[in-house]
Amino acid sequence: MEGIYSAIPKECDQLNMHVWLKKVNDREKKMNIIYHNPKYSKASGPYHPAVEITAGGFRQLHVSGQGTYDPETGERFLGNMTGQARRAMENLKLVVEGSGFRLDDVVKVTLYLVHMGDAARVNDVYREYFSEDRYPARSIVGVRELPGGQSIEIDAVAVAALSGTG
Repeated sequence: MEGIYSAIPKECDQLNMHVWLKKVNDREKKMNIIYHNPKYSKASGPYHPAVEITAGGFRQLHVSGQGTYDPETGERFLGNMTGQARRAMENLKLVVEGSGFRLDDVVKVTLYLVHMGDAARVNDVYREYFSEDRYPARSIVGVRELPGGQSIEIDAVAVAALSGTG
């Protein structure tokens, strides 16, 4: 492994490696990790909706999969695909903006679809959130099923300059 990973002691296992990395980062002050849990965002398991890494003058946000959970009703929206796509995109926007980023900062999106035939309807909604000259890189992955019966889930990575660095 290259870079910081090559410095990890061999005795570190997968479970405590992140703790060791945090100790290195705290000591060297080269990188910070911030766990975001924006208001109205709900994780359905043992994870944070977003994790931010700051290093080298940049902020990088990794957003966990956002589905069709409606923060106002507390239920998943399981209606038509256009509605599910819009709800998932609104949830993505909620987490990105709630973490201090903008949708224009999103550089990579992964869409998980139960029915690949829904891609055209998803694209119509997707275009409402990203302008053509700033489309993020994207992958679409067909999956057998998603939590709670939803037909779409979206995760993303956003990058922005640290304040005062340009």
